[in-house]
Amino acid sequence: MIAAVFLASGWGKRFGGNKLLWPVEGIPMTERVFRALPEEIPGFVVTGNSDVAALTHKYPHLTVLENRGGRDDVSVTIQMGVEALCPEVEGALFFVCDQPWLRRESVCCLVEAFQKDPTKIYVLSHGDRMGNPCLFPRDFFPELCALPPDTGGKAVIARHPERVCLVSATDVRELEDLDYKPQ
Repeated sequence: MIAAVFLASGWGKRFGGNKLLWPVEGIPMTERVFRALPEEIPGFVVTGNSDVAALTHKYPHLTVLENRGGRDDVSVTIQMGVEALCPEVEGALFFVCDQPWLRRESVCCLVEAFQKDPTKIYVLSHGDRMGNPCLFPRDFFPELCALPPDTGGKAVIARHPERVCLVSATDVRELEDLDYKPQ
């Protein structure tokens, strides 16, 4: 079984405000990312924002994990997500919530690759450019939970290059994240 963790606790400092609710083509950015997850995969949305949490009500396969500490620390968000996973989860698919052009087809390719060989870390990419989401097998969960403050899963990927497999996105734009408000 695979489960997803949506990292939605960021404050959008570089963006100049809460970017997770910023409308992209009329739909809040975070909701566009939620739509990329197939309905048969359960997901956990780690957020301290009640408006982001409210968006999940449209998606019965999503559960909110309230980041009550209000910490904008990716390592804390990852740890909360991993700790919520049930013992049957063999792999965790981590999403950042500022990639509004991510496609479900690409997420399905990550899942299919993992199902063929669940010993690898799968990273959505385009050419040599690695991005998100990333799918980690269960044996990496302790390492993900032990990340130092403000450190994401890319640190785990860097320590285990022999276990990393790149899965090509259908379009390079899928890897774009909106760190700054469009002009």
